[in-house]
Amino acid sequence: VKNCPMLLIQLSHSHDSKNDLDENSGMFLRTVEAAASCLKENEADAARSAMLFLLAVVELQEQSRSVRHGVEAIDSSSLSTSLASIEPVLDASIAHVRSVVIIGLLTGACGSYPREVLDPAAGLLHAILRSSSNEECEPSVMIAVQQREFLLGDDARVVSLALLSRCANGNATKSVLMDFFSDIWSMHQSDDIGAVAGGDVVANFIQKCKVGFAT
Repeated sequence: VKNCPMLLIQLSHSHDSKNDLDENSGMFLRTVEAAASCLKENEADAARSAMLFLLAVVELQEQSRSVRHGVEAIDSSSLSTSLASIEPVLDASIAHVRSVVIIGLLTGACGSYPREVLDPAAGLLHAILRSSSNEECEPSVMIAVQQREFLLGDDARVVSLALLSRCANGNATKSVLMDFFSDIWSMHQSDDIGAVAGGDVVANFIQKCKVGFAT
């Protein structure tokens, strides 16, 4: 994705007459959709590969925006033109899967992911939150922490929403979100999650979110 933006352009404009796809629904968008669906995989390699692919797409989107706004200089004028050309494709593709990705990553952090994919999952979520507006992310974040997979209680839900909002506003680093994912995942491994929700472990987590994660 990063090394072949011109290939990305060609894929984005591939047309499949059998499915009557429009110009912006080419092979690349279907690849992004497939990667988003793989976030539900319990198999670590499949989930991690999907996360890394989607992260590369988000990072390329950020690079294309930086070039357009003059924040990042590109030596090659042809590469700069290429990045400008694919920005609408990247924006449309990410917008298409944003909700599924946010909900899928947070659901996975609630115990269903293999532990080894927690860091790439948190890294992808941080990138998505940073590259999107609050209006684009907030509804999906709300859905994710209100679903039945989140078993830590209302107080933990409130501080989780606050932390994710800080990530979106650039006030919490990727490492903070990785730590958050690790804690959420560990608490959901308990055999007696009801006791956890009202116990000291969650109380300590809430305090950590208010104090430790805030720094």
